[in-house]
Amino acid sequence: MFKLRYILVVNFSIFYLIGNTQVVDDTDPSVQDSMEILQEEAAITPLDSIPKNITDTINNEDVETEPTDEFDDSFIDLEDSQSSEDVDSYSTDDQENVFESSDEEEFIFKPKVILGTGMLTFYGDIGSNHSGYHPTVSRLGYDLRLINPLTEYLDLSFFVLFGEVSANERTVSRNLNFNSNITTGGFTLNYNFSHLLKKKRIFDPYVQLGFESMEFLSKTDLKDNNGNYYYYWSDGTIMNMDENDPNASNAIELSRDYTYESDIREENLDGFGSYRERTFGIPLEIGANLHTGERLKFRVGTSIHFTFTDLIDGVTHESLANRAGDSKKDRLLYTHFALSYDLTLPKKTEEIKPLDEFDDLFRMDT
Repeated sequence: MFKLRYILVVNFSIFYLIGNTQVVDDTDPSVQDSMEILQEEAAITPLDSIPKNITDTINNEDVETEPTDEFDDSFIDLEDSQSSEDVDSYSTDDQENVFESSDEEEFIFKPKVILGTGMLTFYGDIGSNHSGYHPTVSRLGYDLRLINPLTEYLDLSFFVLFGEVSANERTVSRNLNFNSNITTGGFTLNYNFSHLLKKKRIFDPYVQLGFESMEFLSKTDLKDNNGNYYYYWSDGTIMNMDENDPNASNAIELSRDYTYESDIREENLDGFGSYRERTFGIPLEIGANLHTGERLKFRVGTSIHFTFTDLIDGVTHESLANRAGDSKKDRLLYTHFALSYDLTLPKKTEEIKPLDEFDDLFRMDT
């Protein structure tokens, strides 16, 4: 009974499928087109029928592929790369030098600040060009400099100098004194011999030459605290009246207080009038920088300032009587020591990744 039912179900299914199937008419144009397409596909030569020599030619022929820019940059060119030993030979110092050289090219303003102090000595008419005095026995001076390198061996420096100069001359025939406040500023070109010396050295000699503007305010000590003028007698004493005064027997001896209270220009002792208390000068300096650290240097130097005036001490060759001096211009000598600090900050450089990291990335991509 079960088999009979199974057979009936199968037969019914077959009839149902046959009843829903459309009969293909050979005369239908669409059917003809489909048959032509099938015939053309059948006309294609099977792969097995291709001659063996042709397939071998295809298999042996080199296939040329055009490189794509999309992936070229992401892979390392192994043909151009050197061995790991060559890569290791490119040391960290060489890499730092490459970055330092590029930084030096980018830097334009690389300042160094110098702060110093020393002794200012006057060479002029009063004191007979400082004869009999030690060059360093004078008044204090202070200087501030800003230096910027132009080349390896040439620097440009801007400076200001403050201080005092003083001189005293006490002889039988002439007794003169003065004190002057000096303010000067200018620029110099510094030559440091760097291209002629060894790279590793502990000191740098230098010589510099420049131009400056100078202002001076000169005074003299003509009277004591009580307003009594000094009169120098032939016996070497200082009195409150002239030696030839009728009342000279009543003269009182005085002592200098070394207070420079009288303005030389206002006193007009030689009839020069109201002259300008400003001038120009040419500073010439020699010295050396001693390396004491990466940025800190110790500096010693001596500079002589050739001024364009003979009036710093208020005495010239045109002065009256025994006050007359020579026709030479006044000069200043500045012997000093200073500390130099380099303000240049190194630029941050990108770290070079080790080659192993590139190898790992290459392995991950492949």
